Amino acid sequence: MAEGRLKRVAKRWVAPWRPRLMPDLLVIGAQKAGTSALFDMLVKHPAIVPPARKELGFFSDDTAYARGWSHYLQQLPLRPLRGRGWRTLDATPSYLAHPRAAERIRHHLPDVRLVAVLRDPVKRAYSDWNMFRQLQDHPVNAHLHDPRSFEEAMQQELTMPLERTHYLQRGCYAPQLERYIGLFPKDRLLLFTYPNFKKDPEGVVRAILEHMGLEMPRFDAPLREVRSNVRPYAEGIAPDMEERLRVFYAPHLAQLADLLGGMPDLDERSGH
Repeated sequence: MAEGRLKRVAKRWVAPWRPRLMPDLLVIGAQKAGTSALFDMLVKHPAIVPPARKELGFFSDDTAYARGWSHYLQQLPLRPLRGRGWRTLDATPSYLAHPRAAERIRHHLPDVRLVAVLRDPVKRAYSDWNMFRQLQDHPVNAHLHDPRSFEEAMQQELTMPLERTHYLQRGCYAPQLERYIGLFPKDRLLLFTYPNFKKDPEGVVRAILEHMGLEMPRFDAPLREVRSNVRPYAEGIAPDMEERLRVFYAPHLAQLADLLGGMPDLDERSGH
């Protein structure tokens, strides 16, 4: 018993002086594009030590960022006492859309590697709305509940300046990616699409691990069995509203194609 207490005291005494693991990888977005499942898959790797939670949010939360770098460090895992080659990551999908996140990341983590998963912006908006729609009885986030129907929310946002919208602007990927492309070397950013991730999660995870300098391990169960934040939808998008949204996003997708040198395969209209 005394030996156990001594070990616990020693651990508490040593912990403040142990170095923290710096993120080797940031999953920057997009929101509602499978980043929770991707995080859960990546942290199955034996060399990856997960942070306190999936979304640390430091670079896209102005209040958290104002608390300083030490606030972020406290949320990162301690470097294990034994072994080498340990890694960690931060998967906060709001980093992609936040106007200052890329600059902040470049300042603090200039050598970090980045991953973004892009989703059909119409489906992304609908999934995002569904998440906020279901927060009514949430013990912490009930104040974020969106009582509007999807059509009501979109009708309002389609008449607003884009920068003031919640759902629509997050699907305008070109200016979001431009901020990162302008600040980081081209080979530092990996881009995937949500349909590609759904079809071949093992291939996406393998590519990301290689991006981090890690080998693909043998997992206990197939990665496609990982399910994170999966919510059933009571109904689909009304066809006329879907068409209006596709007309709205058409020039934004053309801008994305110009930026990337071709249109990524975002089509998932066969399902939600």
